[in-house]
Amino acid sequence: CFIIHKRKRIIKLKLQNVELLLKESNNISETTIIQNKEIISKLESQINSIHRENESLIEELESQKKLLELKNEQALLIKSQNECAMSTFKNDSFVKEIKNRLQNYPINSNIITESELILLTEKISDLFPTFITKLNNLPFNLSLNEFRVSLLLKTNFSPREISRLTNHSESSVSITRIRLYKKLTGNNGRTTDWDNFISNIQPLTR
Repeated sequence: CFIIHKRKRIIKLKLQNVELLLKESNNISETTIIQNKEIISKLESQINSIHRENESLIEELESQKKLLELKNEQALLIKSQNECAMSTFKNDSFVKEIKNRLQNYPINSNIITESELILLTEKISDLFPTFITKLNNLPFNLSLNEFRVSLLLKTNFSPREISRLTNHSESSVSITRIRLYKKLTGNNGRTTDWDNFISNIQPLTR
């Protein structure tokens, strides 16, 4: 934008100088006058062209700005929805009870019954219905355990907590996450690769 304005200013100065020469020089030949008029015409065309280019550039920048503003609005809406959903989830009395058990129950004790685990996953599914849809639309079917691991990861349960909630070892939970990433991409990866994939899925609420 600065370059366009600079070019425009230079051309205007050139145009003013040529017009001044035409007025002040009575001894300029007719041929020179014609040539100068042609130069003026070209300079005027350049000015008009730059003006149009500048308008076009402004329109393009305005369009990009509006698009970015729209994307920001959408991102803020998604963030707000997700934060609201996570707040609802964390403040749920049943979820608080599960968190309390994870913190206070001995390592080898049972944290949750099968019926309670079903209830926990249902609560997550109700909060993040489109996230569930996206999981179900993956190019492969998830086993019940893979599905539960993914849901619990999405709600910020740690792998250690997930192992206790699903009654699997931590190494088993790690293998599950690596296997899921392999299914998704065909490439070997780390446990955190699947975690990042799950984290980046936007779980819009209803």
